[in-house]
Amino acid sequence: MSDSEIERLCKAVVMRAYKTASEAASALDDINARWGIAPIQHEVDAVMSAIQHPDRAPHMSTAYLIDPAARTVTEVERGPLDSLAPVYALLGCQYVEGVRLLQAEGDYLYVDEEGTFKADNPVFICRLYPGQVLTGRALWIGGPRPYTPDADGNDPHDGEETPPRSTLAYARAHIVFFNPDGTFTQASEPQA
Repeated sequence: MSDSEIERLCKAVVMRAYKTASEAASALDDINARWGIAPIQHEVDAVMSAIQHPDRAPHMSTAYLIDPAARTVTEVERGPLDSLAPVYALLGCQYVEGVRLLQAEGDYLYVDEEGTFKADNPVFICRLYPGQVLTGRALWIGGPRPYTPDADGNDPHDGEETPPRSTLAYARAHIVFFNPDGTFTQASEPQA
C-alpha cells in the first residue's frame, strides 16, 4: 500500500471519527496493526479530541460532487468544516478556489485551482458561472453560515460553509459536460 493510499485511508477514518469516534480510534489501531505504520499524528489527535470533547467536534456538511470524468453530479459527505483536507481528497488536488455562482441562493463551487494545467483533465461548464470552462472535479457547497454570536459575542462557526441551498436537481440542471467527440452531455442522475 502506498503512502498516499495510507494517508487517504487515515483521512477517511478521521472523517468517520466525527460520527463514531470510538470506532474510528479502533480503526486507526487496526491500520497500525495491519500495515505496521502509525497514522499521521494530527489525524490521531483529531480522533482523540472528538472522543474527549464531542461538543467541540467540527460541524459536518454535505455537498454535490461534480465529476466530469464519470459525467455525474452526486451528493457526498463533505467532511468536517474546519478543514479543507476532505475537499482536497474529494477533488484530488492540493489547491482549491471558491467560485460564487449566480442565481444559486449564495452557493459556491470549489474548483481545482491548478486544474487547467493538468493534461487530459475532463472539463464541464456550469451555467451559473457563465463564460468559464471548468476543469477536473468540483464541489458545489453552500455559502457562508450567517453570524450567530453566543452570549459572549463569539461565533466559532462564523463564515463556515453550509450544505448547498440549491437542490441536487437544480445543480444537475446547470452542469453540462464536454464529450471527447465535441458534443455536450447534460448532467443527470447516476445510473444504478
